Amino acid sequence: MSEFERYFAEMVRKRRRDAIKLIVVSSLFVVAGVVIVVGPGHPIGLLCLLFFGGCLLVGIAQLIGEERLVGRVLLVAAAGATAVGCAFCALLESLGVPVIGRWRYAPGFTIPAFAIGALFYGAAAVIGLIRLVRFVRGDWARTPARSRRRRR
Repeated sequence: MSEFERYFAEMVRKRRRDAIKLIVVSSLFVVAGVVIVVGPGHPIGLLCLLFFGGCLLVGIAQLIGEERLVGRVLLVAAAGATAVGCAFCALLESLGVPVIGRWRYAPGFTIPAFAIGALFYGAAAVIGLIRLVRFVRGDWARTPARSRRRRR
């Protein structure tokens, strides 16, 4: 086995270990979010559930491999779930429901923060969806027509 092959094998093992760590930690936070939503019914549990549910999907996608269709679908779903969670929390905060907690209720900070999160994760979901459609159609590696015209 060459040095390059050993290095590549180690990188694959490290990537799998990192993905498994992400899955375990995210699962713990998802369970905590469910307990918070079901128990006291506090909205922070829903935020925890959606955000770390998205992290859980990313960990599974990394374990499966982003070059596969299932991995790409999970990444789009993770970005979409996180965008919906951020938008929902921004809506709750704008309606006067303290999502973060009464001890740190600052709607002047939390509403823009959640709105920015919704915009960024929503944009990531849209871009991921476009890339997913191009991957499924088989033209994801092809150069766009505009770039080909410039080369001539």
